[in-house]
Amino acid sequence: MPTMACKESIFLHIPKCAGSAMTGALKKSGVVTVNYREFGTPHSKITDILLDHVHLQKWAIIRHPADWLRSHFAYRWQKEWPYSDKGGPLYDYKTKNFDKFINYVCKHDPPVTEMFQKFIDDDTIIFKVETLNDDLDEIVQIESEFKPELLTFGNVTENHVEMTKEQRQRIWDHEKEFFSKYYVDANPYMSN
Repeated sequence: MPTMACKESIFLHIPKCAGSAMTGALKKSGVVTVNYREFGTPHSKITDILLDHVHLQKWAIIRHPADWLRSHFAYRWQKEWPYSDKGGPLYDYKTKNFDKFINYVCKHDPPVTEMFQKFIDDDTIIFKVETLNDDLDEIVQIESEFKPELLTFGNVTENHVEMTKEQRQRIWDHEKEFFSKYYVDANPYMSN
């Protein structure tokens, strides 16, 4: 599902961060004015925003890096994407072993940080998957016609991948410089 320009804001859909659920709710609320998929990319980056929309408030949903990696890994295998030519450690390692995947990812520059930074900037209001239900009133402040009751979650792929405390700690240590800005308690074990 794509990034959406709405009547009062732009929702920046970061992959594996409740974006499909939020996009569906925004569409059902009738606030979507432009579907960025029409411009060639389902997950538009911050630099892809059209000049017509730069004045709108940007907002996005992020996710704890350990939970993001677990979801990404599970989604790849559920969709039978054992390999992709997108490049980078998130896509170029062929394994169905989660621990080997995490070891490989942690040998590279923080890939979740790099990916998230393509979607947001300092002017983007950030919400978190882990607290999204508590943040819905704030989203209504940004997009006044949004109807939170239309938000439903599905497509939960990561429940099939077990994660140890050691794996969570390794991921957090690798990604914490960026994420500690949004996860002030710096808790590597935080989970949804």
